[in-house]
Amino acid sequence: MAERDKAWEDISWISVDPQPAGLKAVYLMEMRSESEQEAVLDLFDELAVHIQVRKLCEGRLVGFVVQAEEAQRDLLDELEDLLRRECSLIVAQRSFDEVIYRIISELAAATGSLTVEVPSCAVCGALEPFPSVIVNLADEHGGVLRSRCFCAGCAASASSRSHKDFLMSLMAADEPDLRSFADAHLLKRRVGEQSVRFRIRHR
Repeated sequence: MAERDKAWEDISWISVDPQPAGLKAVYLMEMRSESEQEAVLDLFDELAVHIQVRKLCEGRLVGFVVQAEEAQRDLLDELEDLLRRECSLIVAQRSFDEVIYRIISELAAATGSLTVEVPSCAVCGALEPFPSVIVNLADEHGGVLRSRCFCAGCAASASSRSHKDFLMSLMAADEPDLRSFADAHLLKRRVGEQSVRFRIRHR
């Protein structure tokens, strides 16, 4: 317990960063050559400027999950059409869940491809490639020591009377040792339109 308390003394800042929700789509493609793989990877790198992109697997099979705003629905249609024209085999799904991730993991293992880990909610454990809320715990100089992700359902169930109540509710639902901050004095500092940063004063 003493070692754990000492570790928490190194944390001076907590940032709460709500993330935008959107339309999710999964794309799994079989690569015929290195040049085709490079072209697909470059395509998704370019897309990352406009929408959220996360790689799911790489190798003979390349998989991505993306998240776009409702207004960008046409972009997802165009992306799927392009991939179907350019790739010999593509599986596309307009959602993300643990079933499709498990299938991708099994296919990746069978083809010698590498599965990329997806974040999971710190409360319920659900896989969440684009968490609804990210809480970063940082040292005095802003270096992130730990990062916690929360799905939309768990974030919605947290108390939201104030930013502090919201943070405390999420932390209380997380690992038991995060509850040690429940009696810490938090000084709020807004850093963005939605993001809020708290300075911790340990009592």
